[in-house]
Amino acid sequence: MRSNTQITVSIYLDENYCIPATVMIRSLMENLGSSSEVRLFVLGLELSPATKQTMQDSWPAERLRVHWVDIEMSDYPKGFSPVGYLSQAAYARILIDRYLPSDVERVLTIDCDGLVLSDITELWNFRHRSQSV
Repeated sequence: MRSNTQITVSIYLDENYCIPATVMIRSLMENLGSSSEVRLFVLGLELSPATKQTMQDSWPAERLRVHWVDIEMSDYPKGFSPVGYLSQAAYARILIDRYLPSDVERVLTIDCDGLVLSDITELWNFRHRSQSV
């Protein structure tokens, strides 16, 4: 049976956050409603093939399509340097339009060191309605 709702999610990480990201995606999938599926874009900075394989092997394949996007430091503006506690990979979100395919109209970006404790389908389906004053 085909799922009714396709939710596009992106995460960004380097090797230092592969374990938290793996746990976060598992929590997302374990709480996902039965009529939803996830199209996941993993924006990775210098992730090894072994890391990618280990992460993907630990996620349920049903209702999850993973797209690995390799981030290159050359994609960042010349002279770019991370500020404070944020890693270089964390800045991928400001260039996300360069990394996702043109058919992606909207995306939920989730920090890879969090946990998803309920179904994100309601959040995905939420539409802000502006009111006239």
